[in-house]
Amino acid sequence: MVDQIMHDPVFTNNSNYPQIPIERQLAITLYWFGHDGNSASLQSVVNWAGVSKGMVHLVTHWVMTAVLCLEFRQLAVCFPTPYEKEKAKDWVQAHSCKAWRGGWCFVDGTLVPLSNHPYWYGESYFDRKCNYSLNIQVFIYLLFLSHVADNKQIVSLPNLHIIDFSYGHTGSTHDSSAWEDTCLSQGHETLLTDGECVWADSAYPVNIHHMHIN
Repeated sequence: MVDQIMHDPVFTNNSNYPQIPIERQLAITLYWFGHDGNSASLQSVVNWAGVSKGMVHLVTHWVMTAVLCLEFRQLAVCFPTPYEKEKAKDWVQAHSCKAWRGGWCFVDGTLVPLSNHPYWYGESYFDRKCNYSLNIQVFIYLLFLSHVADNKQIVSLPNLHIIDFSYGHTGSTHDSSAWEDTCLSQGHETLLTDGECVWADSAYPVNIHHMHIN
């Protein structure tokens, strides 16, 4: 990941005091994101990283700026190749039935809790689980993968590879509304062929490309 983001201009400046190494910036950001509760407090991150509170905020901003740039997102999140899609269909058919073979991916929303009530329009972040959160839509495709590493054949579990997502919606946003901002929703007529569909629960609209599950 460091190799993919290290050339982003956010990590350069004209100061005589260069930024701390990108590896350390990424480690601090991932540590913060990888904890919750008291362990995710700013003071806890400061104690672990040995930097100031202001530095934690800065490096997190820099890393996320690089991660959210279009080039990195297109590299990290992309649709499967025709071969990968066919393998996913084979997996679905082998674990369900032939009629469901076209359902090679699924979508669902996940609520990302916020630490506190947002100052601006805070009520719109209040979700059905009584938390202040963001609604993130995630598309995942189902596939068994085989690959060679160190001359050994490794077979992984379904890799749950993310192929599309949307973000920026408040926790009170219904999944059916957040879904409309995804590439797959807006371009399903070209991205999905005849007989292909998306597994979804009853929160999503019914059409020829949705297969509802309970």
